[in-house]
Amino acid sequence: MARAETGALVHLWYSNTFQPGRHNHEFPGEVRHGTLPVRVSHPLTGNPVTVAEVRVTEVETIDDLDRAEEDRSRLDLGYGMCFGHNERKAIAMAGLDLLVHRDGGRTELEQEVLLTLDGIEASGFLEHLKLPHYVDFRSVLDRKRAVRAAMEEAR
Repeated sequence: MARAETGALVHLWYSNTFQPGRHNHEFPGEVRHGTLPVRVSHPLTGNPVTVAEVRVTEVETIDDLDRAEEDRSRLDLGYGMCFGHNERKAIAMAGLDLLVHRDGGRTELEQEVLLTLDGIEASGFLEHLKLPHYVDFRSVLDRKRAVRAAMEEAR
């Protein structure tokens, strides 16, 4: 989810939160902004050295455990953290984390999160469609024409 585009995360979270028959409505427990150190080992001493700081947004999302099989005296927690000041992305990440956790047996959502939210992967696939596909298209046309001709002859 860290590589996902914000709009894709929000869409996937929203479409899975407000499906017909579902009553999930988590809420952000806390939204935090801050900076974290980037540390590396010094090449000579091996000691950790701070070389930079990065700004992050962190969210904990809370949901009521209210299903019959759940311990109704507890709450469930989702977590999201992303680079920069981006509350929308962090909230959607935390919400999706919670949904995937609560729907542990529903692997479709896990697969959707893993396979569709990687903007770099999706963009790469889309860009490849711009390459010449005339050979593939010609092959499809040839097969369709052959099927039509065979159907005409059979009549």
